[in-house]
Amino acid sequence: MAAAALGAGALLTGCGHSPDTALFVLTAQAPEVRTTYAGPPLQVRAVRLPPQFDRPEVLDQGGGGAVTPRTFAQWAAPVGELARSALTSDLVARLPEGQVIYPDSPAPAGALLISVDILDARIAGAAGSAEASWSVITPGARPGVPAVVVTHTASLHVAPQGSGPAGDAGALSRLLAQLSDRIVASL
Repeated sequence: MAAAALGAGALLTGCGHSPDTALFVLTAQAPEVRTTYAGPPLQVRAVRLPPQFDRPEVLDQGGGGAVTPRTFAQWAAPVGELARSALTSDLVARLPEGQVIYPDSPAPAGALLISVDILDARIAGAAGSAEASWSVITPGARPGVPAVVVTHTASLHVAPQGSGPAGDAGALSRLLAQLSDRIVASL
């Protein structure tokens, strides 16, 4: 009986409280300048990230290609959707009012549709780099007229700011802001 009591006490002592899970989002970054773009409105249709980002945990991308999920640091939503929302907000901040259609709103005829692929993204020590490609799709002028697709690429780099998962989320946010500047310049 005494051994059972000691075993139960040891079991209760070993039960600790795990740390709370921190949730992270991507945020729009203030632009240096607002443009005078006067073309058709645009809509970000998709932002695709490398497959390793398709998980709830914020990744710790160590040296030598090692990637470790941070169990108690997670994205507040699928990171591709967070990236799409942040990129849209970045474009709203850079373009004249009414020129950006929100992601799930219906796009009017003639709107430019933007699709983004971020390749080889690397976020480590709150610094980031990525290779990005985006396509701007201009629908045909009338039914039966094919769409025009123009594709662009860019190498993106941001310096470290902060540390840990919050710094990494900030680095990805800054990469998306840099991408939005490139998209605006390509219009």
